[in-house]
Amino acid sequence: MAETALCANDGDHILCAGDGMPVVEGAPDLYGQWISYSPEVLCAVDLDMRLCNDVANSLLWAAKEWGSVGPIEYYVMGIDESAADSLIDVYCSRRWDRNSWSKDECLAESTRANDHSMKSYQSLSAAWLAEGNPSTTMGHNGGRQFNIHQFTSSVPWGFDASYDVGFIEGVQEQKTVFHEYFHALQHNYIVTKDWDERDSKMWLRWFAEGSAEYMASVLARRLTDAGLLDSRLSEIAGKSSYDFTTLMRQKLVDTKAAYSQCGGSLKDSGYGDKCDSYEGAYSGGTWAHAYLANKHGSDILLDVFYPNLDAMGSETAFTHAYGQTVEEFYTEFDEFLDLTTEEQMAILP
Repeated sequence: MAETALCANDGDHILCAGDGMPVVEGAPDLYGQWISYSPEVLCAVDLDMRLCNDVANSLLWAAKEWGSVGPIEYYVMGIDESAADSLIDVYCSRRWDRNSWSKDECLAESTRANDHSMKSYQSLSAAWLAEGNPSTTMGHNGGRQFNIHQFTSSVPWGFDASYDVGFIEGVQEQKTVFHEYFHALQHNYIVTKDWDERDSKMWLRWFAEGSAEYMASVLARRLTDAGLLDSRLSEIAGKSSYDFTTLMRQKLVDTKAAYSQCGGSLKDSGYGDKCDSYEGAYSGGTWAHAYLANKHGSDILLDVFYPNLDAMGSETAFTHAYGQTVEEFYTEFDEFLDLTTEEQMAILP
């Protein structure tokens, strides 16, 4: 597994892949397998190539930590609309060549007015830059029907400090890419192409997002402790250190405040529930996985839960892995949140 990527500007897009690693050609169905292929990062040409390289290096580091899954196509939109259109055309040409999806249909789907269309990520980037707003959004946007893990990202500002949105830490962007890669790992354990079955096995929002955030945070902490995380950033990134303890303490504060305000708890943090918020689902889910890892072992999630997910289903796999039902866990976690901050922080690795 390569630790660094090589990038090239192909005129209508920038392409980055692991140095010396092959990339997938065509559309082989490799779901559920561990592979030797590199993730591919495809960026709009108005972005600095070094930004694209930082995204690719982050994916490679996550793949080295958790195993290489794929194929991964990770699209990063910039600010310029014509550059975004060119990148979308590259994507749709791939879908026609590899999956026989009508290019016209692909272009219409990828540019429609929708929060998760590819074009929306460019529109958001341009709007946020105009506002001086440091928001960023990245997402695993399916792709199982094409035998890929498809990601799309707005501009990850922390990888290029020249954007006028205020200072953003490059190490936080690295951690977020780790988070997104973990979603590919989760999806790779679910082989079916049936959307409803896949959605049900991705299960609870706090479990899927919290595990991705916790695992990404622990990886970022480990690489920081080894003096490696920020050293991989290019010279244009926002330089700073990653402070795992302080960030986890803040997530704990946010979790307690969110549940106090919504009058609920972790089990009420799904979409549309009374505690539907980033703090309720993501921060609460992060601490839920910290608790599970401390009580049952840090390897249970990847060694027991996910390998049994497809065959057993989510709830049975949870009980098999953790020796309790999710309802029993909710009761324990509520009691944990009543402890002192010092007692809570003490469970962290």
